[in-house]
Amino acid sequence: MFGSASMSGSFASLLLRYCHRYGLTVPEQAYHYSPQDRIPIDEFHRMLAFIQAQCPEVRLGLALGMHAQISDAGILGYLSLSCDTLWEMMLRFMRYHRLAYDANDMEINFHDDALEISWGTERIQPTLLQDETLLALFVTVLRQLTTVDHVRLLSMDLIHVVPDNIASQYQAFFDCPIRFGADKTRLHLPIQSLNTPFQHADPQLILRLEQQAEALMNGLPPVDTFDDELRQVLIRCLHNGEPGLEQVAEAMNLSVRSLQRRLAEQQQTFQTILARTRLALARQYLQDFSLSLSDIAFLLGYSEQSAFQRAFKQWTGQTPHQLRQTEFMLLSPASDPE
Repeated sequence: MFGSASMSGSFASLLLRYCHRYGLTVPEQAYHYSPQDRIPIDEFHRMLAFIQAQCPEVRLGLALGMHAQISDAGILGYLSLSCDTLWEMMLRFMRYHRLAYDANDMEINFHDDALEISWGTERIQPTLLQDETLLALFVTVLRQLTTVDHVRLLSMDLIHVVPDNIASQYQAFFDCPIRFGADKTRLHLPIQSLNTPFQHADPQLILRLEQQAEALMNGLPPVDTFDDELRQVLIRCLHNGEPGLEQVAEAMNLSVRSLQRRLAEQQQTFQTILARTRLALARQYLQDFSLSLSDIAFLLGYSEQSAFQRAFKQWTGQTPHQLRQTEFMLLSPASDPE
């Protein structure tokens, strides 16, 4: 993935609990994180993929959602538990959501008779497995706080396109209509549900938890819009072939020296950022089985498929075909085109 996106270390306890429950091998990294730590998004994806490979017949994200507990969201979960109503919880989520998921920003808007919660793709392009897991966790915690009889989703939008058999599993879990291939990830709740009371409201506790949450927020790295802009420019330039430093600097209205200085300030190089962006896009494209490997190579700015395959194996230790089969094979009813 891209940049310094991270998650609460408390999510590692869910992975440990799930693996122990079903006799699966625990990803070694999961033992390294306490609730006070931050898990890089890349690391979290590798742990999910490691577990998914042991149970390919299971929609892992949905299964994890079924086993989720409020404590798995860390301090944000406890903060939500102490709120008076669903609307108060949403306000806390707006303020502190980065403590649980510090990647793409969360927005709340009102549309007609619905409250819309959305996440874009400005900082990272999440994989289907990541989105599936995080949405299942969010909805499960919401149901635990309110009970499913009180709050039901009106609809959901997903940025991914999936086969009918997987779509039906999503609709069964989330119990609402789902639109696939959307521009953003969105959840829609009925406005009248915002007055739903919580059973464990604790005004005194919430004040102490907010103080702790504020301290933790201050410890997170500031969101750098330079990273976002650079990534978006690289994506546009890749569609026209191999991007050069001069071309990218011009697109960002910077001199080459200024761009190099900004990269140096972050202890990054242009080639490292380019490789990370290509890898994130490659993972996204490999989920679409209508794209051949030569198509993906072209979209990533490579003049030859072989160059893409060599680079991908250097990044991941696997060929694109191997990763597509091990991580994404359940997304397609047929084998992938070469």
